[in-house]
Amino acid sequence: MRLELGSFPVDDVQESDRLCYADGVLGVNTEALRQLVLEGGEFADVSVHLVRPGDRTRLIHVIDAAEPRFKPAAGSSFPGFCGPVQMVGEGATQRLAGVAVVTTSDLVAGDPVYAPEAIIDMSGPAADLTPLSRTVNVVLELEPHAKYLRPDNPDGELQSLVYRRQIRATELKVASHLARATEGLRPERVIPYELAKPARTLPRVAYLLHDIPWLYGALPTSPQCETYGSLPTLMHPNEVLDGALVSVRDYEGCSRDATYFYQNPSILSELYRRHGVDLDFVGVVLFTGGPDMDAKRLATEYAYKLLRMLDVQAVCASSSPSGNPWVEFMMFCQRCERSGIKTILAMPEEVGAPDDHGFSHYVPEAVAIVSTGRASQEIELPRVSSVIGGSAFHEVSDPPVGPVSVPYTSIFGASSNIGQSWLTAREY
Repeated sequence: MRLELGSFPVDDVQESDRLCYADGVLGVNTEALRQLVLEGGEFADVSVHLVRPGDRTRLIHVIDAAEPRFKPAAGSSFPGFCGPVQMVGEGATQRLAGVAVVTTSDLVAGDPVYAPEAIIDMSGPAADLTPLSRTVNVVLELEPHAKYLRPDNPDGELQSLVYRRQIRATELKVASHLARATEGLRPERVIPYELAKPARTLPRVAYLLHDIPWLYGALPTSPQCETYGSLPTLMHPNEVLDGALVSVRDYEGCSRDATYFYQNPSILSELYRRHGVDLDFVGVVLFTGGPDMDAKRLATEYAYKLLRMLDVQAVCASSSPSGNPWVEFMMFCQRCERSGIKTILAMPEEVGAPDDHGFSHYVPEAVAIVSTGRASQEIELPRVSSVIGGSAFHEVSDPPVGPVSVPYTSIFGASSNIGQSWLTAREY
Protein backbone atom coordinates (compact mmCIF):
# COMPACT_ATOMS: atom_id res chain seq x y z
CA MET A 1 0.00 0.00 0.00
CA ARG A 2 1.37 3.40 -0.99
CA LEU A 3 -0.24 6.60 0.25
CA GLU A 4 0.75 9.95 -1.25
CA LEU A 5 -0.26 12.74 1.12
CA GLY A 6 -0.23 16.11 -0.63
CA SER A 7 -0.04 19.23 1.54
CA PHE A 8 -1.47 22.64 0.80
CA PRO A 9 -0.18 24.98 3.55
CA VAL A 10 -2.72 27.46 4.90
CA ASP A 11 -1.57 30.65 6.62
CA ASP A 12 -5.01 32.23 6.89
CA VAL A 13 -8.71 31.57 6.32
CA GLN A 14 -10.74 34.51 5.06
CA GLU A 15 -14.38 35.19 4.32
CA SER A 16 -15.11 34.87 0.59
CA ASP A 17 -18.09 34.59 -1.73
CA ARG A 18 -16.85 31.13 -2.79
CA LEU A 19 -14.62 28.28 -1.66
CA CYS A 20 -11.09 28.82 -3.00
CA TYR A 21 -7.41 28.35 -2.21
CA ALA A 22 -4.47 30.43 -3.43
CA ASP A 23 -1.09 31.49 -2.05
CA GLY A 24 -1.65 29.98 1.38
CA VAL A 25 -5.07 31.57 1.89
CA LEU A 26 -8.28 29.54 2.13
CA GLY A 27 -11.41 31.45 1.16
CA VAL A 28 -14.70 30.26 2.66
CA ASN A 29 -18.28 31.45 2.53
CA THR A 30 -19.38 31.06 6.16
CA GLU A 31 -23.08 31.37 5.29
CA ALA A 32 -22.71 28.58 2.73
CA LEU A 33 -21.00 26.47 5.40
CA ARG A 34 -23.87 27.22 7.77
CA GLN A 35 -26.39 25.99 5.20
CA LEU A 36 -24.27 22.89 4.57
CA VAL A 37 -24.43 22.04 8.28
CA LEU A 38 -28.17 22.67 8.54
CA GLU A 39 -29.27 20.97 5.32
CA GLY A 40 -29.84 17.60 6.95
CA GLY A 41 -31.88 18.98 9.83
CA GLU A 42 -29.70 17.38 12.54
CA PHE A 43 -29.17 20.66 14.44
CA ALA A 44 -31.42 23.49 15.57
CA ASP A 45 -28.82 26.06 14.52
CA VAL A 46 -25.10 26.63 14.02
CA SER A 47 -22.76 29.60 14.10
CA VAL A 48 -19.58 29.50 12.02
CA HIS A 49 -16.49 31.29 13.35
CA LEU A 50 -12.99 31.79 11.93
CA VAL A 51 -10.31 32.01 14.63
CA ARG A 52 -6.58 32.32 14.24
CA PRO A 53 -3.46 31.71 16.33
CA GLY A 54 -2.88 34.68 18.60
CA ASP A 55 -6.54 35.73 18.76
CA ARG A 56 -7.77 36.53 22.26
CA THR A 57 -10.46 33.89 21.79
CA ARG A 58 -11.43 30.99 24.04
CA LEU A 59 -13.23 27.90 22.73
CA ILE A 60 -15.19 25.93 25.34
CA HIS A 61 -17.29 22.75 25.20
CA VAL A 62 -15.03 21.48 22.40
CA ILE A 63 -16.15 18.08 21.09
CA ASP A 64 -13.68 17.19 18.34
CA ALA A 65 -11.49 18.56 15.56
CA ALA A 66 -10.51 17.27 12.11
CA GLU A 67 -8.07 18.29 9.39
CA PRO A 68 -9.70 19.01 6.00
CA ARG A 69 -8.88 16.24 3.52
CA PHE A 70 -10.27 14.60 0.42
CA LYS A 71 -9.21 11.93 -2.04
CA PRO A 72 -9.41 13.06 -5.70
CA ALA A 73 -10.15 9.53 -6.92
CA ALA A 74 -12.64 8.55 -4.21
CA GLY A 75 -14.09 11.76 -2.79
CA SER A 76 -14.08 11.65 0.98
CA SER A 77 -11.17 10.70 3.19
CA PHE A 78 -13.62 9.64 5.91
CA PRO A 79 -15.32 6.42 4.75
CA GLY A 80 -18.33 5.35 6.78
CA PHE A 81 -19.11 8.95 7.65
CA CYS A 82 -18.84 10.67 4.29
CA GLY A 83 -19.70 8.10 1.69
CA PRO A 84 -19.67 4.30 1.71
CA VAL A 85 -17.16 2.19 3.58
CA GLN A 86 -14.09 1.53 1.50
CA MET A 87 -10.49 0.97 2.47
CA VAL A 88 -8.25 4.01 2.68
CA GLY A 89 -4.48 4.19 2.97
CA GLU A 90 -3.42 4.19 -0.65
CA GLY A 91 -3.52 6.54 -3.61
CA ALA A 92 -3.53 10.33 -3.38
CA THR A 93 -5.01 12.35 -0.53
CA GLN A 94 -4.97 16.14 -0.36
CA ARG A 95 -4.83 17.99 2.97
CA LEU A 96 -5.14 21.60 4.07
CA ALA A 97 -2.15 21.80 6.40
CA GLY A 98 -2.56 24.30 9.22
CA VAL A 99 -6.38 24.22 9.28
CA ALA A 100 -8.79 22.40 11.59
CA VAL A 101 -12.57 22.13 11.67
CA VAL A 102 -13.46 22.35 15.38
CA THR A 103 -16.90 21.45 16.75
CA THR A 104 -18.41 22.76 19.99
CA SER A 105 -21.73 21.96 21.62
CA ASP A 106 -23.38 22.20 25.01
CA LEU A 107 -24.44 19.10 26.94
CA VAL A 108 -27.50 17.06 26.05
CA ALA A 109 -29.52 14.57 28.09
CA GLY A 110 -27.59 11.34 28.59
CA ASP A 111 -24.15 12.95 28.50
CA PRO A 112 -21.74 11.97 31.33
CA VAL A 113 -22.80 13.42 34.67
CA TYR A 114 -19.29 14.65 35.42
CA ALA A 115 -19.55 16.94 32.36
CA PRO A 116 -15.91 17.10 31.29
CA GLU A 117 -14.88 20.50 29.97
CA ALA A 118 -12.62 20.93 26.93
CA ILE A 119 -11.00 24.31 26.24
CA ILE A 120 -8.82 25.69 23.46
CA ASP A 121 -7.23 29.08 24.05
CA MET A 122 -5.88 30.68 20.89
CA SER A 123 -3.40 32.78 22.92
CA GLY A 124 -1.96 32.93 26.42
CA PRO A 125 -0.39 30.18 28.57
CA ALA A 126 -2.94 27.47 27.70
CA ALA A 127 -2.20 27.92 23.99
CA ASP A 128 1.16 26.26 24.60
CA LEU A 129 -0.58 23.03 25.65
CA THR A 130 -2.49 22.08 22.50
CA PRO A 131 -1.54 21.94 18.81
CA LEU A 132 -5.01 23.26 17.94
CA SER A 133 -4.01 26.73 19.10
CA ARG A 134 -1.51 26.75 16.24
CA THR A 135 -4.04 25.99 13.52
CA VAL A 136 -6.44 28.37 11.81
CA ASN A 137 -9.76 26.99 13.05
CA VAL A 138 -13.13 26.90 11.35
CA VAL A 139 -15.34 26.55 14.43
CA LEU A 140 -18.85 25.10 14.24
CA GLU A 141 -20.84 26.21 17.31
CA LEU A 142 -23.69 23.70 17.20
CA GLU A 143 -27.09 24.03 18.86
CA PRO A 144 -28.94 20.75 19.55
CA HIS A 145 -32.64 20.24 18.96
CA ALA A 146 -34.93 20.38 22.00
CA LYS A 147 -35.51 16.60 21.87
CA TYR A 148 -31.90 16.05 22.96
CA LEU A 149 -32.29 18.30 26.01
CA ARG A 150 -35.20 16.55 27.79
CA PRO A 151 -33.84 15.27 31.14
CA ASP A 152 -36.74 12.79 31.50
CA ASN A 153 -35.97 11.03 28.22
CA PRO A 154 -35.57 7.29 28.99
CA ASP A 155 -33.44 6.93 25.84
CA GLY A 156 -31.20 9.84 26.77
CA GLU A 157 -27.94 7.86 26.79
CA LEU A 158 -28.63 6.38 23.37
CA GLN A 159 -29.71 9.75 21.97
CA SER A 160 -26.56 11.31 23.38
CA LEU A 161 -24.50 8.77 21.41
CA VAL A 162 -26.57 9.50 18.28
CA TYR A 163 -26.09 13.23 18.74
CA ARG A 164 -22.33 12.90 19.26
CA ARG A 165 -22.06 10.82 16.09
CA GLN A 166 -23.99 13.47 14.18
CA ILE A 167 -21.50 16.06 15.41
CA ARG A 168 -18.60 14.01 14.02
CA ALA A 169 -20.39 13.33 10.74
CA THR A 170 -21.09 17.04 10.28
CA GLU A 171 -17.54 18.00 11.19
CA LEU A 172 -16.14 15.54 8.65
CA LYS A 173 -18.59 16.66 5.96
CA VAL A 174 -17.39 20.24 6.40
CA ALA A 175 -13.74 19.13 6.49
CA SER A 176 -14.15 17.16 3.26
CA HIS A 177 -15.95 20.13 1.66
CA LEU A 178 -13.19 22.59 2.59
CA ALA A 179 -10.46 20.31 1.25
CA ARG A 180 -12.11 20.39 -2.17
CA ALA A 181 -10.76 23.92 -2.50
CA THR A 182 -7.56 22.17 -3.64
CA GLU A 183 -9.26 20.11 -6.35
CA GLY A 184 -7.27 20.27 -9.58
CA LEU A 185 -4.33 22.04 -7.88
CA ARG A 186 -0.82 20.70 -7.43
CA PRO A 187 0.24 20.31 -3.78
CA GLU A 188 3.29 22.16 -2.54
CA ARG A 189 4.65 18.97 -0.99
CA VAL A 190 3.84 15.28 -1.37
CA ILE A 191 4.96 12.77 1.26
CA PRO A 192 4.83 9.09 0.26
CA TYR A 193 4.06 6.47 2.92
CA GLU A 194 4.92 2.89 2.06
CA LEU A 195 6.26 0.00 4.13
CA ALA A 196 8.99 -0.98 1.72
CA LYS A 197 11.05 -3.98 2.83
CA PRO A 198 14.19 -2.82 4.67
CA ALA A 199 17.22 -4.92 5.54
CA ARG A 200 16.21 -8.00 7.51
CA THR A 201 18.84 -7.20 10.16
CA LEU A 202 16.83 -4.24 11.51
CA PRO A 203 14.64 -4.84 14.59
CA ARG A 204 10.96 -5.29 13.75
CA VAL A 205 8.76 -2.81 15.62
CA ALA A 206 4.96 -2.40 15.76
CA TYR A 207 2.75 0.37 17.08
CA LEU A 208 -0.16 -0.49 19.39
CA LEU A 209 -2.97 2.03 19.78
CA HIS A 210 -5.04 1.29 22.87
CA ASP A 211 -8.27 3.17 22.25
CA ILE A 212 -11.89 2.88 21.07
CA PRO A 213 -12.40 5.08 18.00
CA TRP A 214 -14.93 4.70 15.23
CA LEU A 215 -13.33 2.37 12.69
CA TYR A 216 -14.57 3.02 9.15
CA GLY A 217 -17.66 4.63 10.69
CA ALA A 218 -18.56 1.69 12.95
CA LEU A 219 -18.60 1.93 16.74
CA PRO A 220 -16.88 -0.99 18.53
CA THR A 221 -20.10 -2.14 20.23
CA SER A 222 -22.39 -1.59 17.24
CA PRO A 223 -24.11 -4.47 15.39
CA GLN A 224 -22.06 -3.61 12.28
CA CYS A 225 -18.81 -4.48 14.04
CA GLU A 226 -19.49 -6.85 16.93
CA THR A 227 -16.13 -8.63 17.06
CA TYR A 228 -14.14 -5.41 16.93
CA GLY A 229 -15.12 -4.60 20.52
CA SER A 230 -13.60 -7.80 21.90
CA LEU A 231 -10.61 -8.56 19.68
CA PRO A 232 -7.70 -6.33 18.64
CA THR A 233 -7.46 -5.41 14.97
CA LEU A 234 -4.41 -5.39 12.70
CA MET A 235 -4.19 -2.27 10.54
CA HIS A 236 -1.81 -0.82 8.00
CA PRO A 237 -0.39 2.49 9.33
CA ASN A 238 -1.59 4.20 6.15
CA GLU A 239 -5.20 3.52 7.16
CA VAL A 240 -4.67 5.47 10.38
CA LEU A 241 -3.05 8.37 8.52
CA ASP A 242 -5.80 8.44 5.90
CA GLY A 243 -8.99 8.80 7.93
CA ALA A 244 -10.01 5.26 8.95
CA LEU A 245 -10.22 6.29 12.62
CA VAL A 246 -12.56 8.96 14.02
CA SER A 247 -12.60 10.07 17.64
CA VAL A 248 -15.39 8.83 19.89
CA ARG A 249 -13.92 9.79 23.28
CA ASP A 250 -15.68 12.38 25.44
CA TYR A 251 -13.49 12.02 28.51
CA GLU A 252 -11.53 14.83 30.12
CA GLY A 253 -10.43 17.43 27.58
CA CYS A 254 -6.73 16.87 28.31
CA SER A 255 -6.73 13.24 27.15
CA ARG A 256 -9.47 13.41 24.53
CA ASP A 257 -7.82 12.29 21.29
CA ALA A 258 -9.25 14.29 18.44
CA THR A 259 -9.73 12.95 14.94
CA TYR A 260 -7.08 15.54 14.02
CA PHE A 261 -4.61 13.65 16.24
CA TYR A 262 -5.38 10.34 14.53
CA GLN A 263 -4.73 12.04 11.17
CA ASN A 264 -1.41 13.44 12.43
CA PRO A 265 -0.14 10.83 14.92
CA SER A 266 3.31 11.83 16.14
CA ILE A 267 4.48 8.42 17.37
CA LEU A 268 3.33 6.60 14.24
CA SER A 269 4.91 9.29 12.05
CA GLU A 270 8.21 8.95 13.91
CA LEU A 271 8.20 5.18 13.43
CA TYR A 272 7.59 5.76 9.71
CA ARG A 273 10.47 8.26 9.59
CA ARG A 274 12.84 5.71 11.11
CA HIS A 275 11.57 2.82 8.97
CA GLY A 276 14.49 1.38 7.05
CA VAL A 277 16.97 3.53 9.00
CA ASP A 278 17.27 1.86 12.40
CA LEU A 279 14.05 -0.19 12.61
CA ASP A 280 11.57 -2.12 10.49
CA PHE A 281 8.09 -0.69 11.12
CA VAL A 282 5.67 -3.54 10.43
CA GLY A 283 2.16 -2.38 11.31
CA VAL A 284 -0.43 -1.11 13.80
CA VAL A 285 -2.52 -3.07 16.27
CA LEU A 286 -5.74 -1.40 17.42
CA PHE A 287 -6.29 -2.72 20.95
CA THR A 288 -9.74 -2.10 22.49
CA GLY A 289 -9.63 -4.31 25.58
CA GLY A 290 -12.76 -5.35 27.44
CA PRO A 291 -15.06 -4.56 30.38
CA ASP A 292 -14.17 -7.54 32.64
CA MET A 293 -11.09 -9.62 33.40
CA ASP A 294 -11.98 -12.44 31.02
CA ALA A 295 -12.41 -9.95 28.16
CA LYS A 296 -9.18 -8.21 29.14
CA ARG A 297 -7.26 -11.49 29.12
CA LEU A 298 -8.71 -12.45 25.75
CA ALA A 299 -7.83 -9.06 24.25
CA THR A 300 -4.33 -9.20 25.75
CA GLU A 301 -3.66 -12.67 24.38
CA TYR A 302 -5.04 -11.77 20.97
CA ALA A 303 -2.91 -8.61 20.72
CA TYR A 304 0.13 -10.59 21.79
CA LYS A 305 -0.66 -13.23 19.16
CA LEU A 306 -0.80 -10.60 16.41
CA LEU A 307 2.60 -9.28 17.46
CA ARG A 308 4.04 -12.80 17.45
CA MET A 309 2.67 -13.33 13.94
CA LEU A 310 4.36 -10.08 12.91
CA ASP A 311 7.60 -11.42 14.46
CA VAL A 312 8.33 -8.16 16.27
CA GLN A 313 11.09 -7.52 18.78
CA ALA A 314 9.55 -4.34 20.23
CA VAL A 315 6.27 -2.44 20.36
CA CYS A 316 5.53 1.23 21.00
CA ALA A 317 2.15 1.46 22.74
CA SER A 318 -0.19 4.39 23.45
CA SER A 319 -2.68 3.92 26.26
CA SER A 320 -6.37 4.62 26.46
CA PRO A 321 -6.88 7.77 28.57
CA SER A 322 -8.72 6.28 31.57
CA GLY A 323 -8.10 4.15 34.64
CA ASN A 324 -10.00 0.88 34.05
CA PRO A 325 -8.45 0.17 30.62
CA TRP A 326 -4.99 0.64 32.13
CA VAL A 327 -5.43 -2.79 33.73
CA GLU A 328 -5.44 -4.53 30.34
CA PHE A 329 -2.74 -2.15 29.07
CA MET A 330 -0.41 -3.24 31.87
CA MET A 331 -1.46 -6.87 31.35
CA PHE A 332 -0.43 -6.49 27.71
CA CYS A 333 2.91 -4.98 28.73
CA GLN A 334 3.55 -7.83 31.17
CA ARG A 335 2.65 -10.49 28.59
CA CYS A 336 5.01 -9.01 26.00
CA GLU A 337 7.95 -8.37 28.33
CA ARG A 338 7.84 -11.86 29.80
CA SER A 339 7.95 -13.28 26.28
CA GLY A 340 10.86 -11.14 25.11
CA ILE A 341 8.99 -8.36 23.26
CA LYS A 342 10.21 -5.00 24.54
CA THR A 343 7.47 -2.46 25.26
CA ILE A 344 7.61 1.32 25.37
CA LEU A 345 4.44 2.79 26.91
CA ALA A 346 3.21 6.32 26.24
CA MET A 347 0.48 7.26 28.72
CA PRO A 348 -0.85 10.20 30.73
CA GLU A 349 -0.65 10.08 34.49
CA GLU A 350 -3.92 9.77 36.35
CA VAL A 351 -5.37 12.82 38.04
CA GLY A 352 -4.47 12.86 41.71
CA ALA A 353 -2.35 14.41 44.43
CA PRO A 354 1.26 15.38 43.56
CA ASP A 355 2.59 12.47 45.66
CA ASP A 356 0.47 9.84 43.89
CA HIS A 357 2.37 7.55 41.52
CA GLY A 358 0.01 8.52 38.70
CA PHE A 359 -1.21 5.11 37.55
CA SER A 360 -4.27 3.17 38.71
CA HIS A 361 -2.52 -0.11 37.85
CA TYR A 362 1.14 -0.96 37.42
CA VAL A 363 3.29 -4.04 36.80
CA PRO A 364 7.05 -4.33 37.48
CA GLU A 365 7.64 -5.29 33.84
CA ALA A 366 6.65 -1.74 32.79
CA VAL A 367 10.21 -0.41 32.77
CA ALA A 368 9.91 2.10 29.88
CA ILE A 369 7.07 4.61 30.33
CA VAL A 370 6.88 7.97 28.61
CA SER A 371 4.59 10.23 30.62
CA THR A 372 2.43 12.52 28.51
CA GLY A 373 1.72 14.61 31.58
CA ARG A 374 -0.24 14.86 34.79
CA ALA A 375 -3.25 17.13 34.51
CA SER A 376 -4.27 17.64 38.13
CA GLN A 377 -2.62 21.04 38.57
CA GLU A 378 -4.37 24.34 37.96
CA ILE A 379 -3.58 26.84 35.24
CA GLU A 380 -4.50 30.52 35.27
CA LEU A 381 -6.27 31.63 32.10
CA PRO A 382 -6.25 35.38 31.31
CA ARG A 383 -9.24 37.43 30.28
CA VAL A 384 -10.08 37.08 26.59
CA SER A 385 -12.02 39.21 24.13
CA SER A 386 -14.48 36.51 23.04
CA VAL A 387 -15.74 33.08 24.05
CA ILE A 388 -17.14 30.55 21.56
CA GLY A 389 -19.08 27.44 22.51
CA GLY A 390 -21.27 28.52 25.41
CA SER A 391 -21.95 31.07 28.12
CA ALA A 392 -20.73 29.05 31.13
CA PHE A 393 -18.21 26.33 31.96
CA HIS A 394 -19.44 22.86 32.86
CA GLU A 395 -17.48 22.55 36.09
CA VAL A 396 -16.23 26.03 37.01
CA SER A 397 -18.58 28.73 38.29
CA ASP A 398 -16.46 31.69 37.13
CA PRO A 399 -17.40 33.34 33.81
CA PRO A 400 -15.49 31.73 30.91
CA VAL A 401 -14.28 35.11 29.64
CA GLY A 402 -11.82 35.09 32.56
CA PRO A 403 -9.56 35.57 34.25
CA VAL A 404 -10.19 32.10 35.60
CA SER A 405 -8.34 29.15 37.11
CA VAL A 406 -9.04 25.72 35.62
CA PRO A 407 -7.35 22.32 35.94
CA TYR A 408 -5.11 21.09 33.17
CA THR A 409 -7.71 18.36 32.65
CA SER A 410 -9.87 20.97 30.93
CA ILE A 411 -7.31 21.88 28.24
CA PHE A 412 -8.14 20.03 25.01
CA GLY A 413 -5.38 17.57 24.07
CA ALA A 414 -2.98 18.67 26.81
CA SER A 415 -1.92 15.09 27.62
CA SER A 416 -2.68 13.25 24.38
CA ASN A 417 -1.68 9.60 24.54
CA ILE A 418 -0.56 9.51 20.89
CA GLY A 419 2.10 12.16 21.25
CA GLN A 420 0.36 15.33 20.13
CA SER A 421 0.81 17.47 23.25
CA TRP A 422 3.65 19.32 24.94
CA LEU A 423 2.66 18.69 28.56
CA THR A 424 4.88 16.16 30.31
CA ALA A 425 6.14 15.22 33.75
CA ARG A 426 9.72 15.39 35.03
CA GLU A 427 11.28 14.28 38.27
CA TYR A 428 13.73 16.74 39.86
